[in-house]
Amino acid sequence: MLRQVMEKFRDMVINQRTPRRVLRRRADKVRQKRVYYVEAEKLSDCVVKFRIKAQGGLYIKELIDGDEGRTEPNIAEIIGRRPLKIDLSVVEVEYPETGNSNL
Repeated sequence: MLRQVMEKFRDMVINQRTPRRVLRRRADKVRQKRVYYVEAEKLSDCVVKFRIKAQGGLYIKELIDGDEGRTEPNIAEIIGRRPLKIDLSVVEVEYPETGNSNL
């Protein structure tokens, strides 16, 4: 099942509606964002660690849980269950080359 997640989310375009949790602050529209890859590691029977590289602006929590169908495709639909808890850590942020040495 984790292998399916890693295979499906390789260079995949995600259709993501504005998440329910931010609808008060953002317009409800569909955004297309790219997932470059997902790595998955099973840590125990009920804990999985994902490493996800994605285009800026993709809501990662919603990529994992699906946000009640607002993010398609999503990891929960492939695994066949929604997570009980999601802890997120930003590991790295890439900035485009701007030619400006003040950044």
